[in-house]
Amino acid sequence: MHSNHHLKQFKKGTPINKAANDLVIGALILAKGALRVAIYAVAAAMIFFGIVFVISSNLGAIYLVEGIILIGVAAGILVLTREKKTIEIKQSVELGGGGKVKEIRCPNCSAYLDPSTIRVIDGKPYLTCKYCGNKFELTEEPKW
Repeated sequence: MHSNHHLKQFKKGTPINKAANDLVIGALILAKGALRVAIYAVAAAMIFFGIVFVISSNLGAIYLVEGIILIGVAAGILVLTREKKTIEIKQSVELGGGGKVKEIRCPNCSAYLDPSTIRVIDGKPYLTCKYCGNKFELTEEPKW
């Protein structure tokens, strides 16, 4: 009976479970940061010893080769572990001439479409009909 009481405390959604989750996530983030620091330290040591070996190349050609290999491997490690940042590109559509949006109808099924669902793809505004699935480019009619 006593063990069932402890099982009830760790049900999904309880404050104890959330705190444990947060603790595990924090530990993973910390471990990831510590691993990154360790990798940078190893790469720095490899570069240092690579430079020492290149400087010592007057003792033999093998030192030059080993130094270049150490520096190359360290550079490869740094390139592979660099932080990859995502690039977010936002595009907006401006209507020329202060125009108002008229009713937009699907050219395929003539259904009325919501202008707020316009998506810009490759610099052109597109709309997809939620009824028939037709995807079409919006074009501005000439004003003459």
